[in-house]
This record gives sequence, C-alpha cells and structure tokens, in this order.
Amino acid sequence: MNNAKWYFIELPYFSDITKNDADRFKQWLHNNNIKFETSGAGSYLHFEIYATLDQVKIIDKALDEIVW
Repeated sequence: MNNAKWYFIELPYFSDITKNDADRFKQWLHNNNIKFETSGAGSYLHFEIYATLDQVKIIDKALDEIVW
C-alpha cells in the first residue's frame, strides 16, 4: 500500500546563496527519484513533494544538510 501524500515547503529564493540551496535541494529530490513540483512564490520557491512517511524522514535529513 502506497501511503504517499503531498507535502509542501517554501524555501527562500532571493539571493545567490538561497537560490543555490533551493536548487541543490531540487537536484537532490530529482537524484533520489522523489516526485515533486516547484513554483515561484514571491521571493520563495514553493515545493510540492509527493512522498511516503519514510521518505519524509529522509527528506528532512537532506533539508538539514543542504538548506538549514
């Protein structure tokens, strides 16, 4: 049974540093075959990520390492 659902996060996207972090996270999602969509949200990049609870734990760790 696939218990995946959509999760949402917005990352800052207004300077070279924050754009680089958001782009690295986007690439990480792609490299790990995690379904996602992005859209602009003012000075933020909005992510919609389709993931299971197990994947969310891995995504949280990646966010800690890449962005935070």
